[in-house]
Amino acid sequence: MLGHPVQIRALALLGEREQAEAELAAAVGIEAPNLSQRLAMSRRANLVASRKDGSTVCYMVTRAQVAAPLTPAREIVARILGGRAGRPAEDVRSSAPQRASP
Repeated sequence: MLGHPVQIRALALLGEREQAEAELAAAVGIEAPNLSQRLAMSRRANLVASRKDGSTVCYMVTRAQVAAPLTPAREIVARILGGRAGRPAEDVRSSAPQRASP
């Protein structure tokens, strides 16, 4: 669950402050429905919680300790991806080195 760069980035951002779904989706570079699916796993694991503010869904981490180990993890992922961890997932996949065909 935490192995995906989008998940790590979303939880790290939520560790800084509560965020609306659209704002968080834009920050991690994916569509809101995809973000909602990723965060559903985190909700089931009791890592994040959500609340409705009118028609807006807001997310927050359940405890400050949730986000603490994510900053080093995010830095590792950024180094592995050559600094592309903050880019949309499609960009990361399209710029990843291609494997040679057997």
